[in-house]
Amino acid sequence: MGDLNWLGFDNLLDIELVSTDPYLIGEAVFIKCESGDGSMETWYTQRATDIRGNQFGIGKLALFEKGYIGQAYTDIISSYIGLTHKFHFTANTSSLLGVDLPNRTKINSLVSNAVVMFDLEIVCDRDMPNTIRVRSSTGAQIYNNDGGAHSYIVVT
Repeated sequence: MGDLNWLGFDNLLDIELVSTDPYLIGEAVFIKCESGDGSMETWYTQRATDIRGNQFGIGKLALFEKGYIGQAYTDIISSYIGLTHKFHFTANTSSLLGVDLPNRTKINSLVSNAVVMFDLEIVCDRDMPNTIRVRSSTGAQIYNNDGGAHSYIVVT
């Protein structure tokens, strides 16, 4: 670790776990960052990794995301957008609840004004009795497949 450019290395850190043994098990790197029950994570964000830059990988990837699983609220996506882009709504106390997308200012503050794009996944539980209306925000417009702008979409 450290600046090794003077020795001709272009990596700050190089970690390798290489073997021809097919029974070798383990991880080259294990990072864990957990505290509490997660109830304060929108105020005190902890990250095991924070990567700013391009990534490249060869191999298999198994990714399991906890996302947000719970009741739908008007500001829930804006509150959690810096933590997850996957939302599974299990409850909704209103017959038609408006759920706002985060506005451009919110996204810009999270990504330091970088030009970004991201996927957003919203699932309503099949047993959830009510409907939500996901609403566009300033700088966060909903478009259909033909490029037409919509002020909202209904998700049931």
